[in-house]
Amino acid sequence: MGSASAEDKHTEDRKDVPKTTPAAQPSSSSTMGKTSRPSGQAREVSATSVSPPDTRRSHDGGDDIKIKRTKRARKIPDRMGFVPGLDSLHELEHLNYTSEDPGQDNNTEETKDEKSISDDSDGRDERFYSCLSEEQAENVCEFVCATSEELNDIPKSFKDAVTGKDRKEWIPSVKSELRSLISNHTWDLIRRARGMNLVSTKWVFKNKLNPDGTIRRKSRLVARGFNQVKGKDWFKSYAPTLSLCSLRILLAMASKHRMHVHNVDITTAYLYGQVDTDIYLSIPEGFEPATKQEEDILRDGGCLRLNKSIHGLVQSGYIWNRTFVKSLKSWGFRQLKTDPCVFILDRLGRKLILGIYVDDILACWQDRRDMDFFIEKLKADYKFKALGPVRKCLGIEIERDFNGCYSIHQHTYLRHLLERFKIQPSKRAKTPIPHGLEMPIKSVSDAPGDILATVGTKFSKVDPTAYKSLLGALLYLAVATRPDISYALSILARSAQDPRKIHMDALLRLAKYLSNTSDFRISYNMRSEHFRGYADASLAKEEGMKS
Repeated sequence: MGSASAEDKHTEDRKDVPKTTPAAQPSSSSTMGKTSRPSGQAREVSATSVSPPDTRRSHDGGDDIKIKRTKRARKIPDRMGFVPGLDSLHELEHLNYTSEDPGQDNNTEETKDEKSISDDSDGRDERFYSCLSEEQAENVCEFVCATSEELNDIPKSFKDAVTGKDRKEWIPSVKSELRSLISNHTWDLIRRARGMNLVSTKWVFKNKLNPDGTIRRKSRLVARGFNQVKGKDWFKSYAPTLSLCSLRILLAMASKHRMHVHNVDITTAYLYGQVDTDIYLSIPEGFEPATKQEEDILRDGGCLRLNKSIHGLVQSGYIWNRTFVKSLKSWGFRQLKTDPCVFILDRLGRKLILGIYVDDILACWQDRRDMDFFIEKLKADYKFKALGPVRKCLGIEIERDFNGCYSIHQHTYLRHLLERFKIQPSKRAKTPIPHGLEMPIKSVSDAPGDILATVGTKFSKVDPTAYKSLLGALLYLAVATRPDISYALSILARSAQDPRKIHMDALLRLAKYLSNTSDFRISYNMRSEHFRGYADASLAKEEGMKS
């Protein structure tokens, strides 16, 4: 914040400037790299200063963008009251919990200065923070921290969900899942007989982050498939999924031909498949009889006979894939032989291309009539959510610029990876692997003792579990959106069985390189006419690499 004398001097020099509401300014001691600005001058933020490089945001050059206001994440009371002795979800739903601060208001409020940023920024880039005032930056950090804390606050069991501090939100979610199962005639309540192999069940809970920043509670009842017996409870279990290579090809084709890519999610997809054998479930937690007859069956010892598959069964994926593929072929789609999860529909010289990953569908289309045709067919047989333009698939974030070209990156995945392994960025890591670094191909344990003694602690042992964990996490980046680290990972993966300090240091350096280049992405454009390939030019100089 500028001093009073500076403001008076500025007012005398610029008397013709109309007075406006003073904007919040950072202090002179702030580390955010901003220069002081007179309080009477309105703050302008350009689109190019907010977006990281190569994001290709749609804007008109000098036009300014507005920072979108959002609601602050609701505060969670630290300690909640516990009320034992409840027999049903209905009683739990109408209980009022007590917090340590009875005067605290848990309702969501919106204030004037609470603002959020574009989804492209990861909350750590100094270029982003340099565009915000100190107060705005603090609000962003507070929102991100509160949201992250609440996302990780997941019940471990059914009891924790219906008796914990957030039971007023989890109980309706549990009831919604049960209603969905019952309305789809997923099971029949029968009396238990001798010789039945009962498959136990479990509730799984997860917090979902909506596009507007709010949190949605998701509950799912799953079967414990490890109780099933092969040859009796299941026979086939294979179900194909969309490969990452096919996903990138679809986006490249969509960029070249200016196709739209929309996301469709099938609701409770596994419930549409008919089971191919008799499967019996134990009574799940939270199940309540609806009639007097059901009460008598439960009292005598009942179980559930499945009519349709549910999550957790060994053959659930196979049954759903078989059911949906049959529907697509009846609608006129043809299945590719190279990838069984890609389907093409030819209509009047136009193409509608689908990429299927379990219950998520990527639809690539040029003419809206083709997409409407597909939606009408879906409505007749399935319940689904049309999510609009695709934003994320398989942990990969997808963006489309104003030219209709797509780009993919994994900023969020990388940020969580760095936080998980507590890796700090380093400006010295400018390449994936140091030039001229000698990595032994053979196991270090086979080296003579005198050689190990000469290298000191460079070949001291490290925890192989931690090494493999970080190596595997980085491997998904390499096969998805960061091919620039593929060679480095292939070198470091040779020592996964017996890693030493030299290997761990190189792996951590690779992670720091990713932190420095977190804004890298793969971009597709419509101007590419030729296929380009790159090869290693080291002339096989490494030992054992010559043919």
